[in-house]
Amino acid sequence: MKRWWDTFTGITGSINGRQWGLVCKIWASIALVLIVYNTIINFQVLNVKVFSVAELCRQTSNVLFYCLCWALTFPVSLWVARVLSALSRVDWPFVAFQIVVFIVLIAVTGAARGIVNGAFYYDRYGLLKPSDIGSYTITYAYTGFIFYIVSLMLGYTIEYHRLFRDNALRAARLETQLVQSQLETLKAQLHPHFLFNTLNAIVTLMRKGETAAAIRMVGGLSDLLRQSLDTMAVQEVPLEQELAMVRKYLDIQQVRFEDRLKVTYEIAPETVNLLVPNLILQPLAENAIRHGIGRMTEPGKINITSHRAGSRLNVTLEDSGPGPDSDWQNSPGIGLKNTMARLEKLYGADAGFDLRRDQGRGTVTTISIPARQHQPVA
Repeated sequence: MKRWWDTFTGITGSINGRQWGLVCKIWASIALVLIVYNTIINFQVLNVKVFSVAELCRQTSNVLFYCLCWALTFPVSLWVARVLSALSRVDWPFVAFQIVVFIVLIAVTGAARGIVNGAFYYDRYGLLKPSDIGSYTITYAYTGFIFYIVSLMLGYTIEYHRLFRDNALRAARLETQLVQSQLETLKAQLHPHFLFNTLNAIVTLMRKGETAAAIRMVGGLSDLLRQSLDTMAVQEVPLEQELAMVRKYLDIQQVRFEDRLKVTYEIAPETVNLLVPNLILQPLAENAIRHGIGRMTEPGKINITSHRAGSRLNVTLEDSGPGPDSDWQNSPGIGLKNTMARLEKLYGADAGFDLRRDQGRGTVTTISIPARQHQPVA
């Protein structure tokens, strides 16, 4: 009950003037249709010869008041729509509670219309008795049921418009974050120190006469930059494509570090077509090189593994470097901060990110996300 009430109080504070204006316009339009309908019935069907302006004003005011009562129930209909749209299964206690709310709304609006109707026709029927109010409530129950359905439809319409708008805003933010991630990736790849070491390694290979290795290094650098640009608008890619990207990066680093760097892959075959965020592994590999292997004088190792555990895909990158600082979470680098933010935005609570020291030395970084199959575009 408290959770339902918290949702309701949150809704009442979030309804803006524009929404109230839209609700009032819709119910005013319904009132206008009913007024025209009642007028036609009185003149044609009932063959009323004399239909005074006073009688028209009475009926118009009566209908307007009734529609106003239902317009004021908009927070309740929006509340029902928001709670039900968020449920993954039927919440029977809430359904039962809403049936009670539905009966109360019909009774209250019907009684209110009866009281107003009695006031308008006091000169004709005299003082309104409690039994008359009950009769009016029953008489307007059918109309109240129809109006409650209209009110619910209105609540659902506005709620789904809000969800659509929020999803569009979320998609726009994801797009912005993806571009930022790609720009950070390009900035890292174009970092003067990185380019200097890469070009210096190419020159060294050329002097040694290892032309094939030098060409491979230049080609890898070119492919790495081109692929980063080609996938700029893509949010998720198959793991196989993401691994191809990080392989190009690590191939260049292997030429640079020569025998000091060994890279191994343990990729489960059933994971290669599962979706992962685009450019999610390259910042982790760069982190392993800069803060792990790059700080060592002895040979180092990077190992990338993937496996599926039920409905989860787990991808792990390990290095044999000195390991992370104990307070790395207080000041993560741009790459790690961006990676964690993208995972949170893409998967919310379903995303998992873990970075820890491996048995006293080395860093183990694991990404855990829902396992979703890549569906090629026909």
